[in-house]
Amino acid sequence: MDNEVHSCDIPSPSNEIQPTVQEQQERNEIKKKKSHGNRKAQRQRRRLLRQGIDPYTVTKMCYQNGTSQQQQSQQNTNSTTNETIVDHSTAMIQKNGIIQQQFMDTKTAMKLNQDVSTTKEENSQMVTNYSVDYKNIPDGIFIQMLSSAFHNTDKLNLLMNQEEQILFIRQYTNLIDRLYCLQLQQSQWNYYHHIGITQNIWTARMAKHLAEKNSICHAYGRSKTFIQQRQKQIEKHLQQAQYAVQQFEQEIIIKMVQHGDYSFEMKVLFSVIEKFVQRKQRSIQYDYEYKREILILDVTDHQLVNEFFKIEPKKSQIISARRIWQATQKLMIIEEDIALLEYRLTSTQLQSASNLIENMINDIDARLKQSHQTAEQINEIKKLQDLKHDIIHQAVLTSRRMANDLTKIIEKEKKKFTLQNRFIQSTAQWQKLVLDAIDKRQQHMIKRVNFTIKHKLIKLSNASKDYNHNPS
Repeated sequence: MDNEVHSCDIPSPSNEIQPTVQEQQERNEIKKKKSHGNRKAQRQRRRLLRQGIDPYTVTKMCYQNGTSQQQQSQQNTNSTTNETIVDHSTAMIQKNGIIQQQFMDTKTAMKLNQDVSTTKEENSQMVTNYSVDYKNIPDGIFIQMLSSAFHNTDKLNLLMNQEEQILFIRQYTNLIDRLYCLQLQQSQWNYYHHIGITQNIWTARMAKHLAEKNSICHAYGRSKTFIQQRQKQIEKHLQQAQYAVQQFEQEIIIKMVQHGDYSFEMKVLFSVIEKFVQRKQRSIQYDYEYKREILILDVTDHQLVNEFFKIEPKKSQIISARRIWQATQKLMIIEEDIALLEYRLTSTQLQSASNLIENMINDIDARLKQSHQTAEQINEIKKLQDLKHDIIHQAVLTSRRMANDLTKIIEKEKKKFTLQNRFIQSTAQWQKLVLDAIDKRQQHMIKRVNFTIKHKLIKLSNASKDYNHNPS
């Protein structure tokens, strides 16, 4: 029986032919689900192309649409987060100590190299664009400038309508602003070159692991070659800016002369714009002065550390010194936080937030600004004000307790230099020398942070005044 099936002809599982490695890979690739990308974006792109829009414009529109959707999603997330923060604010007050402690070590590490990152940011900008964006300044401010410049006369109205006048003022203000920014930069880099030549203050570095151990910024200053290169670059851009201002002034004056004598009015207008720009740039000038002082303070800090090691202290003394300096740095970070928190008791200006407590305060301030002095909302405003006060008060109390703990660490380490032992008489003078070097550097650290706190508070105060004077 040829058609009879024998059991031996049916393959058993053990007798199945095993696929090769290549066949197995091909099977796996077939099983994988292919990614087709964003189907919605692809459909939108095809629909726009069918409408006859060019591919570049289609790509741009699709990108903007995707970006706006992402921003909307982020805003929704932030809104939900803010509501959660306010709802749970009472619980978070009790956890202030834990929150601040979690951020302390991270914040200390950031402080060690804060000025180095500032220097890198400044160096990365060829001609640092500190210019004010006058496109975002309300038209009313420029109209006020026109009014004060022309003493409410209508001469300029004969040549330009109000929209053209505002555009003209914006263009000229931008030119003057760039010119003055470059002049400030030139003065700053000339200063760096001057102290480099006269006091031999150029760039200096310390190994990062040593800088971290000694609670010090690992680098300061700039090299002579780099400073000279920057001076040449700024000089070139400054000449271009001066030429642009001169050309603009000449074109406007020629246009004015053709329709009458406007020379006096234009001189008054130019003077008003210059004063306006200078007032806007006071913050920039103050920042440059701050950087000059910080550079000298950093130089002195490195010198004091070197003087300490020149005394050749023992290993135990080096350990004590580093503990004192580390505790001092953490203590000053807390003092800075306290100063900024106390400032916020009277300020409602929103500020950049780095932790949950600052975000909570920002959220309350934002709600207070949105509230109106109506009978229904007076109680709500009072509750928000009390909540803000309680959050700041509790945060300050927690910070004070942390500061007291750090002060005890400093006192404990300093007592080790006055402990009675059999070598105290022979080493008393040397022990005092070491302790004085430690204390001198510690006092300098406090001086540097106090200067930084003062600078930040003045900047915040000036920014608040500018905002209240010219709200957008």
